[in-house]
Amino acid sequence: MPDQKRSSNSRCAFLARASAKLRWKITTQEATEAASSSSMTTWTTRLAFMIRWGMDMESFT
Repeated sequence: MPDQKRSSNSRCAFLARASAKLRWKITTQEATEAASSSSMTTWTTRLAFMIRWGMDMESFT
């Protein structure tokens, strides 16, 4: 049983790191795109916010 717990904890830690790395990449990409393009519409701004919010909520579960 302890081996299963260790494996599960390792998997959770791996997923948390992968999720954080993905969020960092998306944030960096968004910043790069925002700096190079001033034509973000209201819709794309809202969509980006909703996607980011959803990803942040996933990290709490």
